[in-house]
Amino acid sequence: MQTNDRAVTVLTPSECLDLLSLASLGRISISIDALPAIVPVQFMLLDGSVIFRPVGGGTTASHGMVVAFQADQLLAPQPPWWSVTLQGVAHLVLNPDELIGAQPAPEGAWVGGSDAGHWARIEPGTMSGRRFG
Repeated sequence: MQTNDRAVTVLTPSECLDLLSLASLGRISISIDALPAIVPVQFMLLDGSVIFRPVGGGTTASHGMVVAFQADQLLAPQPPWWSVTLQGVAHLVLNPDELIGAQPAPEGAWVGGSDAGHWARIEPGTMSGRRFG
């Protein structure tokens, strides 16, 4: 069995948000027909919440659905690597004014989909993160 001597650092919520601001692609874990599903989504931050476009006609962000979200930089060529997870309730954004001040994704462009005008927001109930290396 090989061991890894690289340090693992537990991150504060503030550090988690700082790292999330560097990413634009994450994964949302949801329940579809009582089965778990993980869906990649582009996202941005707004006041500590994750904003994303629902996939597949809003399936991934039914109003009031409990979800988990994860983003990371685990495939970077060099350490330090990091991973941030949060759990919370997803809410559809019904008023576009709620998005004013949202920090856009670093790439600045959103991959299209049929839900171009629809957004969802996850207000974290819990958040944790780790830095590796």
